[in-house]
Amino acid sequence: MKLLSPFLFNTLLLSSLFFISACSVFDSSEPENPRLPGDRISILDLQKELSPTLTAKAESTAIEIPPAIDNEDWPQSSGYPNHLLQNINVGSGANLEKIWHSSIGDGATKRVPLNAKPIAAAGKVFTLDSDSKLRAFHNQTGKVLWEQSVKSITEKETVINGGLAYSGGVLFVTSGYDEVLALNPDNGDIYWRTKITAGSRAAPTVINGRVFVTALNNHSIALDASNGKVLWEYEGTGETTGLLGAASPAADDQIVIAAFSTGDIVALRVENGSTAWEDSLSNSLRLGGIAGLSDIRGNPVIAGDRVIAISYSNKMVALDKNNGSRLWQREISSIETPWVSGNAVYVLTPNFKVVAMDIANGDIIWVSELAKYEKPKSNKGVINWVGPLMVNGKILVSGTGGRMVELDAKTGAQVNSWKVKDTVSLAPIAAGGTLYVLTDNGTLSAYR
Repeated sequence: MKLLSPFLFNTLLLSSLFFISACSVFDSSEPENPRLPGDRISILDLQKELSPTLTAKAESTAIEIPPAIDNEDWPQSSGYPNHLLQNINVGSGANLEKIWHSSIGDGATKRVPLNAKPIAAAGKVFTLDSDSKLRAFHNQTGKVLWEQSVKSITEKETVINGGLAYSGGVLFVTSGYDEVLALNPDNGDIYWRTKITAGSRAAPTVINGRVFVTALNNHSIALDASNGKVLWEYEGTGETTGLLGAASPAADDQIVIAAFSTGDIVALRVENGSTAWEDSLSNSLRLGGIAGLSDIRGNPVIAGDRVIAISYSNKMVALDKNNGSRLWQREISSIETPWVSGNAVYVLTPNFKVVAMDIANGDIIWVSELAKYEKPKSNKGVINWVGPLMVNGKILVSGTGGRMVELDAKTGAQVNSWKVKDTVSLAPIAAGGTLYVLTDNGTLSAYR
Protein backbone atom coordinates (compact mmCIF):
# COMPACT_ATOMS: atom_id res chain seq x y z
CA MET A 1 0.00 0.00 0.00
CA LYS A 2 1.27 3.48 -0.85
CA LEU A 3 1.30 5.59 2.33
CA LEU A 4 1.11 9.37 2.80
CA SER A 5 2.40 10.99 5.99
CA PRO A 6 0.30 13.66 7.78
CA PHE A 7 2.95 16.29 6.91
CA LEU A 8 2.82 15.39 3.22
CA PHE A 9 -0.94 15.50 2.87
CA ASN A 10 -1.22 18.80 4.78
CA THR A 11 1.41 20.28 2.47
CA LEU A 12 -0.33 18.88 -0.61
CA LEU A 13 -3.67 20.21 0.58
CA LEU A 14 -2.36 23.76 1.02
CA SER A 15 -0.47 23.60 -2.27
CA SER A 16 -3.49 22.33 -4.19
CA LEU A 17 -5.73 25.09 -2.84
CA PHE A 18 -3.12 27.72 -3.79
CA PHE A 19 -2.76 26.27 -7.27
CA ILE A 20 -6.50 26.24 -7.89
CA SER A 21 -6.79 29.85 -6.74
CA ALA A 22 -3.81 30.94 -8.81
CA CYS A 23 -5.16 29.37 -12.00
CA SER A 24 -8.22 31.61 -11.91
CA VAL A 25 -6.16 34.79 -12.47
CA PHE A 26 -4.99 33.71 -15.94
CA ASP A 27 -7.04 34.44 -19.02
CA SER A 28 -6.78 32.59 -22.31
CA SER A 29 -7.32 33.97 -25.77
CA GLU A 30 -7.95 30.47 -27.10
CA PRO A 31 -11.60 29.51 -27.68
CA GLU A 32 -13.18 27.34 -24.99
CA ASN A 33 -13.38 23.62 -25.57
CA PRO A 34 -16.90 22.17 -25.63
CA ARG A 35 -18.22 21.60 -22.09
CA LEU A 36 -18.41 18.00 -21.01
CA PRO A 37 -21.82 16.75 -19.93
CA GLY A 38 -22.66 16.50 -16.22
CA ASP A 39 -22.69 18.70 -13.15
CA ARG A 40 -19.53 20.54 -12.19
CA ILE A 41 -18.48 20.57 -8.55
CA SER A 42 -15.54 22.64 -7.37
CA ILE A 43 -12.99 20.82 -5.26
CA LEU A 44 -13.10 23.87 -2.96
CA ASP A 45 -16.68 22.92 -2.07
CA LEU A 46 -15.24 19.92 -0.24
CA GLN A 47 -13.47 22.25 2.20
CA LYS A 48 -16.59 23.83 3.67
CA GLU A 49 -16.24 26.55 6.26
CA LEU A 50 -17.28 25.27 9.66
CA SER A 51 -19.32 27.48 11.95
CA PRO A 52 -21.36 26.93 15.13
CA THR A 53 -24.99 25.94 14.71
CA LEU A 54 -25.98 27.02 18.23
CA THR A 55 -26.64 30.59 19.34
CA ALA A 56 -23.92 32.47 21.16
CA LYS A 57 -26.02 32.51 24.33
CA ALA A 58 -26.39 28.74 24.28
CA GLU A 59 -22.71 27.99 23.62
CA SER A 60 -21.45 28.56 27.15
CA THR A 61 -24.03 26.24 28.71
CA ALA A 62 -24.32 23.61 25.98
CA ILE A 63 -21.32 21.46 26.99
CA GLU A 64 -21.42 19.34 30.12
CA ILE A 65 -17.95 18.37 31.34
CA PRO A 66 -17.80 15.26 33.53
CA PRO A 67 -15.56 15.26 36.62
CA ALA A 68 -11.89 14.54 35.91
CA ILE A 69 -10.97 10.91 36.61
CA ASP A 70 -7.78 9.62 38.20
CA ASN A 71 -6.99 6.90 35.68
CA GLU A 72 -3.95 4.95 36.83
CA ASP A 73 -3.33 3.37 33.43
CA TRP A 74 -3.54 4.07 29.70
CA PRO A 75 -3.18 0.45 28.59
CA GLN A 76 -4.30 0.58 24.95
CA SER A 77 -4.61 2.87 21.97
CA SER A 78 -6.85 5.82 22.93
CA GLY A 79 -6.90 4.52 26.49
CA TYR A 80 -9.19 1.51 26.58
CA PRO A 81 -10.77 -0.96 24.10
CA ASN A 82 -13.78 1.31 23.51
CA HIS A 83 -11.44 4.35 23.03
CA LEU A 84 -13.42 6.35 25.59
CA LEU A 85 -11.70 8.24 28.43
CA GLN A 86 -13.88 11.35 28.96
CA ASN A 87 -11.89 13.79 31.18
CA ILE A 88 -8.50 13.00 32.76
CA ASN A 89 -7.02 14.53 35.89
CA VAL A 90 -3.54 15.80 35.02
CA GLY A 91 -3.44 19.58 35.39
CA SER A 92 -2.42 22.19 32.85
CA GLY A 93 0.80 23.34 31.28
CA ALA A 94 0.80 26.38 33.57
CA ASN A 95 1.70 24.24 36.57
CA LEU A 96 3.10 21.03 35.07
CA GLU A 97 6.74 20.24 35.72
CA LYS A 98 8.92 17.78 33.84
CA ILE A 99 9.80 15.05 36.33
CA TRP A 100 11.91 12.89 34.01
CA HIS A 101 12.83 12.21 30.41
CA SER A 102 14.36 9.15 28.73
CA SER A 103 15.27 7.97 25.25
CA ILE A 104 13.09 5.27 23.72
CA GLY A 105 15.84 4.42 21.20
CA ASP A 106 15.61 5.54 17.59
CA GLY A 107 13.41 8.51 16.82
CA ALA A 108 11.61 9.37 13.60
CA THR A 109 13.54 9.39 10.33
CA LYS A 110 12.61 10.59 6.85
CA ARG A 111 11.94 7.00 5.86
CA VAL A 112 10.47 5.54 9.05
CA PRO A 113 8.40 7.75 11.37
CA LEU A 114 7.41 6.96 14.93
CA ASN A 115 4.02 5.30 14.65
CA ALA A 116 3.36 3.63 18.02
CA LYS A 117 2.02 5.72 20.90
CA PRO A 118 3.29 4.89 24.37
CA ILE A 119 1.03 3.02 26.78
CA ALA A 120 1.07 3.01 30.60
CA ALA A 121 0.13 0.05 32.81
CA ALA A 122 1.23 -1.82 35.93
CA GLY A 123 3.60 0.93 37.05
CA LYS A 124 5.43 1.01 33.72
CA VAL A 125 5.42 2.96 30.47
CA PHE A 126 6.04 0.96 27.28
CA THR A 127 7.35 2.38 24.00
CA LEU A 128 8.23 1.07 20.54
CA ASP A 129 10.86 2.98 18.56
CA SER A 130 11.32 3.31 14.79
CA ASP A 131 13.74 0.35 14.75
CA SER A 132 11.30 -2.07 16.43
CA LYS A 133 12.93 -1.82 19.86
CA LEU A 134 10.48 -2.23 22.70
CA ARG A 135 11.37 -0.59 26.03
CA ALA A 136 9.79 -0.53 29.48
CA PHE A 137 10.30 2.43 31.84
CA HIS A 138 9.53 2.90 35.51
CA ASN A 139 6.65 5.36 35.52
CA GLN A 140 7.99 7.35 38.50
CA THR A 141 11.65 7.67 37.55
CA GLY A 142 11.94 6.99 33.81
CA LYS A 143 14.53 4.29 34.46
CA VAL A 144 14.81 1.74 31.63
CA LEU A 145 13.72 -1.62 33.06
CA TRP A 146 14.30 -3.77 29.98
CA GLU A 147 14.59 -3.71 26.20
CA GLN A 148 13.49 -6.26 23.59
CA SER A 149 13.63 -6.25 19.79
CA VAL A 150 10.45 -7.28 18.03
CA LYS A 151 12.03 -7.45 14.58
CA SER A 152 11.17 -10.45 12.47
CA ILE A 153 13.46 -13.43 12.91
CA THR A 154 13.77 -13.82 9.13
CA GLU A 155 13.61 -10.18 7.95
CA LYS A 156 16.07 -7.49 9.02
CA GLU A 157 14.86 -4.49 7.01
CA THR A 158 13.49 -1.63 9.12
CA VAL A 159 9.74 -1.17 8.67
CA ILE A 160 6.96 0.97 10.12
CA ASN A 161 5.47 -0.60 13.23
CA GLY A 162 1.94 -0.98 14.49
CA GLY A 163 1.52 -0.41 18.22
CA LEU A 164 1.10 -1.67 21.76
CA ALA A 165 -1.60 -2.92 24.12
CA TYR A 166 -1.63 -4.28 27.66
CA SER A 167 -4.29 -6.60 29.07
CA GLY A 168 -4.46 -9.37 31.65
CA GLY A 169 -0.83 -8.99 32.67
CA VAL A 170 0.44 -9.44 29.08
CA LEU A 171 1.95 -6.95 26.63
CA PHE A 172 0.87 -7.26 22.97
CA VAL A 173 2.64 -5.79 19.91
CA THR A 174 1.71 -5.49 16.25
CA SER A 175 4.65 -5.16 13.90
CA GLY A 176 5.21 -4.24 10.28
CA TYR A 177 6.72 -7.71 9.82
CA ASP A 178 3.32 -9.43 9.49
CA GLU A 179 3.43 -10.55 13.11
CA VAL A 180 1.61 -10.15 16.42
CA LEU A 181 3.59 -10.83 19.59
CA ALA A 182 2.76 -11.38 23.26
CA LEU A 183 5.42 -10.58 25.88
CA ASN A 184 6.02 -10.66 29.59
CA PRO A 185 5.72 -7.02 30.74
CA ASP A 186 8.13 -7.63 33.63
CA ASN A 187 11.16 -8.66 31.56
CA GLY A 188 10.29 -8.57 27.84
CA ASP A 189 10.37 -12.34 27.33
CA ILE A 190 8.30 -13.38 24.30
CA TYR A 191 5.41 -15.74 25.08
CA TRP A 192 4.30 -16.25 21.46
CA ARG A 193 4.49 -14.69 18.01
CA THR A 194 1.88 -15.29 15.31
CA LYS A 195 2.22 -14.68 11.58
CA ILE A 196 -0.71 -12.80 10.03
CA THR A 197 -1.67 -12.08 6.43
CA ALA A 198 0.00 -8.63 6.27
CA GLY A 199 1.78 -6.10 8.42
CA SER A 200 -0.15 -3.82 10.73
CA ARG A 201 0.13 -0.06 11.22
CA ALA A 202 -2.44 -0.02 14.03
CA ALA A 203 -2.13 -0.94 17.69
CA PRO A 204 -3.97 -4.11 18.73
CA THR A 205 -7.17 -3.96 20.77
CA VAL A 206 -7.50 -6.55 23.54
CA ILE A 207 -10.58 -7.49 25.56
CA ASN A 208 -11.85 -10.65 27.25
CA GLY A 209 -8.99 -12.87 26.09
CA ARG A 210 -9.16 -11.83 22.42
CA VAL A 211 -6.67 -9.73 20.47
CA PHE A 212 -8.16 -7.78 17.54
CA VAL A 213 -5.81 -6.60 14.80
CA THR A 214 -6.32 -4.59 11.60
CA ALA A 215 -3.81 -5.49 8.88
CA LEU A 216 -2.59 -3.43 5.92
CA ASN A 217 -4.61 -5.58 3.50
CA ASN A 218 -7.79 -4.48 5.32
CA HIS A 219 -8.27 -7.77 7.08
CA SER A 220 -9.59 -7.80 10.65
CA ILE A 221 -8.13 -10.68 12.66
CA ALA A 222 -9.04 -12.09 16.08
CA LEU A 223 -6.41 -14.03 18.03
CA ASP A 224 -6.56 -16.02 21.24
CA ALA A 225 -4.66 -13.89 23.76
CA SER A 226 -3.32 -16.95 25.59
CA ASN A 227 -1.57 -18.63 22.65
CA GLY A 228 -1.84 -16.45 19.52
CA LYS A 229 -4.09 -18.88 17.65
CA VAL A 230 -6.19 -17.21 14.93
CA LEU A 231 -9.84 -17.47 15.94
CA TRP A 232 -11.36 -15.82 12.89
CA GLU A 233 -10.54 -13.41 10.07
CA TYR A 234 -12.69 -10.89 8.20
CA GLU A 235 -11.50 -9.97 4.70
CA GLY A 236 -12.22 -6.37 3.79
CA THR A 237 -11.71 -4.77 0.40
CA GLY A 238 -8.10 -3.99 -0.50
CA GLU A 239 -6.84 -0.47 -1.18
CA THR A 240 -3.68 0.62 -3.04
CA THR A 241 -3.19 4.03 -1.41
CA GLY A 242 -3.69 5.17 2.15
CA LEU A 243 -2.46 7.48 4.86
CA LEU A 244 0.43 6.48 7.08
CA GLY A 245 -0.94 4.69 10.12
CA ALA A 246 -4.26 2.96 10.63
CA ALA A 247 -7.22 2.82 12.98
CA SER A 248 -7.25 0.39 15.89
CA PRO A 249 -10.53 -1.49 16.31
CA ALA A 250 -12.94 -0.38 19.03
CA ALA A 251 -14.46 -3.22 21.06
CA ASP A 252 -16.73 -4.11 23.94
CA ASP A 253 -18.12 -7.40 25.24
CA GLN A 254 -20.29 -8.05 22.17
CA ILE A 255 -18.91 -6.26 19.16
CA VAL A 256 -15.71 -5.09 17.52
CA ILE A 257 -15.75 -2.06 15.21
CA ALA A 258 -13.13 -2.31 12.45
CA ALA A 259 -12.32 0.67 10.21
CA PHE A 260 -10.35 0.42 6.97
CA SER A 261 -8.40 2.52 4.48
CA THR A 262 -11.27 2.18 1.97
CA GLY A 263 -13.53 4.19 4.28
CA ASP A 264 -15.50 1.07 5.20
CA ILE A 265 -16.54 0.53 8.81
CA VAL A 266 -17.75 -2.92 9.91
CA ALA A 267 -19.26 -4.20 13.16
CA LEU A 268 -18.21 -7.79 13.79
CA ARG A 269 -19.43 -10.17 16.47
CA VAL A 270 -16.55 -10.91 18.81
CA GLU A 271 -17.23 -14.64 19.12
CA ASN A 272 -17.09 -15.58 15.43
CA GLY A 273 -16.38 -12.50 13.28
CA SER A 274 -19.77 -12.52 11.56
CA THR A 275 -20.98 -9.16 10.29
CA ALA A 276 -23.55 -7.38 12.45
CA TRP A 277 -23.71 -4.32 10.19
CA GLU A 278 -21.52 -2.23 7.90
CA ASP A 279 -21.31 1.29 6.53
CA SER A 280 -19.01 3.34 4.32
CA LEU A 281 -17.46 6.74 4.92
CA SER A 282 -15.83 6.76 1.50
CA ASN A 283 -15.97 9.67 -0.89
CA SER A 284 -18.93 9.44 -3.24
CA LEU A 285 -17.09 11.63 -5.78
CA ARG A 286 -14.34 10.10 -7.92
CA LEU A 287 -11.54 12.55 -7.24
CA GLY A 288 -7.85 12.14 -8.04
CA GLY A 289 -4.89 12.59 -5.72
CA ILE A 290 -5.25 13.34 -2.04
CA ALA A 291 -8.83 14.61 -2.45
CA GLY A 292 -9.90 11.07 -3.35
CA LEU A 293 -8.61 9.37 -0.20
CA SER A 294 -11.31 7.78 1.95
CA ASP A 295 -9.02 6.46 4.67
CA ILE A 296 -10.23 6.09 8.25
CA ARG A 297 -7.08 6.71 10.32
CA GLY A 298 -8.54 7.93 13.61
CA ASN A 299 -9.87 5.22 15.90
CA PRO A 300 -13.64 4.70 16.03
CA VAL A 301 -15.12 5.32 19.49
CA ILE A 302 -17.84 3.34 21.26
CA ALA A 303 -19.73 5.76 23.52
CA GLY A 304 -22.64 3.94 25.13
CA ASP A 305 -25.02 2.92 22.37
CA ARG A 306 -23.26 5.08 19.76
CA VAL A 307 -20.26 4.63 17.51
CA ILE A 308 -18.44 7.80 16.47
CA ALA A 309 -16.25 7.53 13.37
CA ILE A 310 -14.59 9.94 10.96
CA SER A 311 -12.75 9.57 7.65
CA TYR A 312 -10.49 11.79 5.59
CA SER A 313 -13.18 12.01 2.89
CA ASN A 314 -15.27 14.66 4.65
CA LYS A 315 -17.60 12.31 6.53
CA MET A 316 -18.13 12.10 10.27
CA VAL A 317 -20.96 9.97 11.61
CA ALA A 318 -22.69 8.78 14.74
CA LEU A 319 -24.06 5.26 14.29
CA ASP A 320 -26.36 3.14 16.39
CA LYS A 321 -24.06 0.50 17.88
CA ASN A 322 -26.71 -2.22 17.68
CA ASN A 323 -27.89 -1.88 14.09
CA GLY A 324 -25.55 0.58 12.38
CA SER A 325 -28.24 3.12 11.48
CA ARG A 326 -26.95 6.66 11.04
CA LEU A 327 -28.01 8.99 13.83
CA TRP A 328 -26.32 11.98 12.20
CA GLN A 329 -23.66 12.86 9.64
CA ARG A 330 -21.51 15.94 9.19
CA GLU A 331 -19.14 16.99 6.40
CA ILE A 332 -15.98 17.06 8.52
CA SER A 333 -12.60 15.38 7.87
CA SER A 334 -9.91 14.18 10.26
CA ILE A 335 -7.04 11.73 10.56
CA GLU A 336 -7.15 11.90 14.37
CA THR A 337 -9.32 10.01 16.86
CA PRO A 338 -12.39 11.97 18.01
CA TRP A 339 -12.47 12.64 21.76
CA VAL A 340 -15.82 12.03 23.46
CA SER A 341 -16.53 13.62 26.84
CA GLY A 342 -19.90 14.12 28.47
CA ASN A 343 -22.39 15.31 25.86
CA ALA A 344 -19.77 16.54 23.40
CA VAL A 345 -17.34 15.15 20.86
CA TYR A 346 -14.19 17.03 19.88
CA VAL A 347 -12.31 16.59 16.62
CA LEU A 348 -9.18 18.06 15.01
CA THR A 349 -9.53 18.77 11.29
CA PRO A 350 -6.77 18.83 8.62
CA ASN A 351 -7.44 22.54 8.01
CA PHE A 352 -6.18 23.54 11.48
CA LYS A 353 -9.43 23.67 13.44
CA VAL A 354 -10.70 22.04 16.61
CA VAL A 355 -14.45 21.47 16.50
CA ALA A 356 -16.77 20.73 19.43
CA MET A 357 -20.07 19.04 18.57
CA ASP A 358 -23.19 17.87 20.37
CA ILE A 359 -22.96 14.08 20.45
CA ALA A 360 -26.77 13.76 20.35
CA ASN A 361 -27.33 15.47 17.00
CA GLY A 362 -23.97 16.61 15.58
CA ASP A 363 -24.67 20.32 16.08
CA ILE A 364 -21.46 22.35 16.03
CA ILE A 365 -21.06 24.13 19.37
CA TRP A 366 -17.79 25.93 18.72
CA VAL A 367 -14.91 26.07 16.26
CA SER A 368 -11.41 27.11 17.34
CA GLU A 369 -8.77 27.90 14.73
CA LEU A 370 -5.17 26.90 15.34
CA ALA A 371 -2.01 28.46 13.91
CA LYS A 372 -1.25 27.27 10.37
CA TYR A 373 2.38 28.29 9.96
CA GLU A 374 5.49 28.54 12.09
CA LYS A 375 6.21 31.83 10.28
CA PRO A 376 2.75 33.31 9.62
CA LYS A 377 4.03 36.49 7.96
CA SER A 378 5.64 34.52 5.16
CA ASN A 379 3.31 31.49 5.28
CA LYS A 380 6.28 29.18 5.82
CA GLY A 381 6.57 26.04 7.90
CA VAL A 382 3.22 24.21 7.99
CA ILE A 383 2.29 23.23 11.55
CA ASN A 384 0.96 19.70 11.89
CA TRP A 385 -1.33 19.27 14.90
CA VAL A 386 -2.28 16.06 16.73
CA GLY A 387 -4.93 15.30 19.35
CA PRO A 388 -7.21 16.20 20.94
CA LEU A 389 -7.44 14.89 24.49
CA MET A 390 -9.22 16.37 27.51
CA VAL A 391 -7.24 17.00 30.68
CA ASN A 392 -8.92 18.77 33.61
CA GLY A 393 -11.67 20.12 31.39
CA LYS A 394 -9.27 21.55 28.82
CA ILE A 395 -8.73 20.35 25.26
CA LEU A 396 -5.04 19.70 24.56
CA VAL A 397 -3.53 19.61 21.07
CA SER A 398 0.16 19.26 20.18
CA GLY A 399 2.21 19.93 17.09
CA THR A 400 5.26 20.95 15.12
CA GLY A 401 8.01 22.63 17.10
CA GLY A 402 6.76 21.13 20.36
CA ARG A 403 3.72 23.40 20.53
CA MET A 404 1.18 22.50 23.22
CA VAL A 405 -2.10 24.42 23.18
CA GLU A 406 -4.96 24.17 25.69
CA LEU A 407 -8.50 25.26 24.84
CA ASP A 408 -11.47 25.86 27.12
CA ALA A 409 -13.67 22.81 26.50
CA LYS A 410 -16.87 24.86 26.85
CA THR A 411 -15.99 27.77 24.57
CA GLY A 412 -12.94 26.81 22.49
CA ALA A 413 -11.01 29.86 23.71
CA GLN A 414 -7.26 29.34 24.05
CA VAL A 415 -6.39 29.40 27.74
CA ASN A 416 -2.78 28.28 27.75
CA SER A 417 0.14 27.44 25.49
CA TRP A 418 3.59 26.04 26.19
CA LYS A 419 6.36 24.16 24.44
CA VAL A 420 8.41 21.02 24.65
CA LYS A 421 11.81 20.70 22.97
CA ASP A 422 10.92 18.88 19.75
CA THR A 423 8.03 18.21 17.38
CA VAL A 424 5.18 16.05 18.67
CA SER A 425 3.67 13.85 15.93
CA LEU A 426 1.83 11.43 18.23
CA ALA A 427 -0.77 12.73 20.67
CA PRO A 428 0.34 12.55 24.34
CA ILE A 429 -1.18 10.10 26.82
CA ALA A 430 -2.17 10.70 30.44
CA ALA A 431 -2.16 8.26 33.37
CA GLY A 432 -1.57 8.39 37.10
CA GLY A 433 -1.78 12.19 37.13
CA THR A 434 1.09 12.32 34.62
CA LEU A 435 1.21 13.57 31.04
CA TYR A 436 3.59 11.54 28.85
CA VAL A 437 4.86 13.28 25.71
CA LEU A 438 6.84 11.45 23.01
CA THR A 439 8.73 13.74 20.63
CA ASP A 440 10.05 12.89 17.17
CA ASN A 441 13.65 12.73 18.38
CA GLY A 442 12.72 9.66 20.43
CA THR A 443 12.52 11.36 23.84
CA LEU A 444 9.76 10.35 26.25
CA SER A 445 9.06 13.02 28.89
CA ALA A 446 6.81 12.84 31.95
CA TYR A 447 5.03 15.98 33.24
CA ARG A 448 3.21 16.25 36.52
